[in-house]
Amino acid sequence: MTLVTDAVEPFGDLTWSDSFLLGFGPMDAVHREFVGIVHSMLTCPETELLAHLKEFERHAEDHFSQELEWMRKQPKARTTKSGVKKNE
Repeated sequence: MTLVTDAVEPFGDLTWSDSFLLGFGPMDAVHREFVGIVHSMLTCPETELLAHLKEFERHAEDHFSQELEWMRKQPKARTTKSGVKKNE
């Protein structure tokens, strides 16, 4: 049986970096939380992994539902022949 620590070792230690910032505060906060949860899954003892996976599932469902709502509220962008994006 492969232990969790053996399975995740190639991924290293995922921690928050400002290079992940998108410039939209609410989404950046959700992404920061996401990175924290993934970090916990990668570094936790195997006995705690199930609890972290359940938290990841809850977060992922909320995360993508919220992002979809934000995207639906944004003006639609289209690209002109010159390659310039314009909001409609």
